[in-house]
Amino acid sequence: KATAIPHILPSGATRVDIVVQLRNPNARAGVGSYPVSVTLIDSSGQEISTRQEETFLLPGALQYLILTDVSVPRQSSVSQVVVDTPDAPEFIEVPPSVPIPQFQTFLRGRTEKRVGVTNDSTFAWNEVQVSVVALNSDREIIATGKTFLGTLTAGEQREFIVQWPKSSQPIQQVIAVPSTNMFSEENIVEILGNPESLR
Repeated sequence: KATAIPHILPSGATRVDIVVQLRNPNARAGVGSYPVSVTLIDSSGQEISTRQEETFLLPGALQYLILTDVSVPRQSSVSQVVVDTPDAPEFIEVPPSVPIPQFQTFLRGRTEKRVGVTNDSTFAWNEVQVSVVALNSDREIIATGKTFLGTLTAGEQREFIVQWPKSSQPIQQVIAVPSTNMFSEENIVEILGNPESLR
């Protein structure tokens, strides 16, 4: 599922933010490298632009891939977002003894866009990304933003601000989804327990 959110700049140029919802139904296996191709199509069926992005999939996770500030030619409007994902991604099984990264989020307010994240994992991570989507009363995505946190140690809580262009509709709900690539060895700062358990 993908959504394009247009923004008209003072110059008259158009930019869009794109939100792609990715779901991994496998509760014990994930993908460390997951290339995604996103193509914007206009109302006449012509391709406007294509972007390639690399992401990852945690076991059993719902994640958002967010592309911000994508340029759209003048006089064009996006009518469709086509998402291509790998046909046969390489799933990595996670042993039962290895916990999946866990985070808690807390929101300070829909207008201030203040978000907090707590690392409930037993690992410290070099980089945690947070995707945020804002919904209207029909539960449609009307705004989005993302940020990257630096090192987040086990049990650490951190507050930050996510920014997005002002929405033309009232925001009824904000969803923040923190995530980290547990399959990247460079991303693991500290291992509590036996490091061999991750191999």
